[in-house]
Amino acid sequence: MVLSAVADPPVRRGSDYAQLSRRISQAGLLQRRPGWYAARIVLTLGAYAAGWVAVFALGDSWWQPLVAVVLAVATTQVAFLGHDAGHRQMFR
Repeated sequence: MVLSAVADPPVRRGSDYAQLSRRISQAGLLQRRPGWYAARIVLTLGAYAAGWVAVFALGDSWWQPLVAVVLAVATTQVAFLGHDAGHRQMFR
């Protein structure tokens, strides 16, 4: 009696992560965008500097909580830029 061969499962090449990584790379999502980062740096540092100017210009007033929110957002954006720079995502 001859047993029929069981069909082999399809061969997978790489993990799910490898396939996703290939798709992301092919879509161009990992390419550096130096112009975008240059504009982002200028705007972020401008907002950061403007926040500190506002702190000293307004002095002790009820506008300080609003300025604190602006400085909190600007500081977070500076941290994001530092993170991207640490991973060499901005420039070569």
